[in-house]
Amino acid sequence: MNGQSEDNTGAETRQQHEHSRSRKTTITVSAPYPRLDPGNYVATCTEATVAWANQWQKWMCRLVLNPMDYQGAAYSGKLCKFLSLGTDRKGPHAGPNSDFRKLWVELNGDQPTATEVTLQDFVGRLYQITVVTVITDRKGQPRSPADCYSIVREIRPYRRTQ
Repeated sequence: MNGQSEDNTGAETRQQHEHSRSRKTTITVSAPYPRLDPGNYVATCTEATVAWANQWQKWMCRLVLNPMDYQGAAYSGKLCKFLSLGTDRKGPHAGPNSDFRKLWVELNGDQPTATEVTLQDFVGRLYQITVVTVITDRKGQPRSPADCYSIVREIRPYRRTQ
């Protein structure tokens, strides 16, 4: 009797496996990463958000940038600059030497007059950005050409030259 029960269980498992293989399964993947030609561009910030990054165990500010003078190959995805805002889970904090605070001061031409600033200060403004291509993974191993993507290495407020 035990042998018969095991046979039925095995047959049911095989049937379930066959059924799951025959069903169309949809896998969710992350949004596409952009791939631009490396270089220096003038960009506008279209979105600024802050969130806790579980992967890095810290707060991150994400600036979404749209290059205004880019004329290279077409791309999809959002080109972003990430700025660290500390590891205190209680809330984001831009210390005196943080890239976030330095950029905010450059944008506004002066020190903050209060202890809190808003992300809206970044949106709609022009920036000079340097775009580079990420060609290795986190372990230093080369990425396949199709898996390479662009990041904003440097960001500064845009200053018109005369």
